[in-house]
Amino acid sequence: MTATLTEHRNGSRHSDPDCRHGLTESTCSICKHSSGVYISEGGRRYHWYRDCESLHEGQDKVLRRGGVPSAIRRVTESAALADGRNVCRTCRRRRSRRST
Repeated sequence: MTATLTEHRNGSRHSDPDCRHGLTESTCSICKHSSGVYISEGGRRYHWYRDCESLHEGQDKVLRRGGVPSAIRRVTESAALADGRNVCRTCRRRRSRRST
């Protein structure tokens, strides 16, 4: 899998995985709305949105401490739940704002 480097609003840079449709996952209308969720190895939550600020803040926190952030992976929501993870509060608020 290849990736494209994306700069976020807070100035941090993270790779955006290329999807199987020849785009990045964040720009592909098919992949962006699929049922997958995003996790990193060090996190305890899962994220509905690849561009979640909390997800990237966690990655930046690892960098500030001198570590190497783990890759952000896409998994099924059931796999994330089975791993003992809960949904990210930031993602939950974002989704509730979109549905009102």
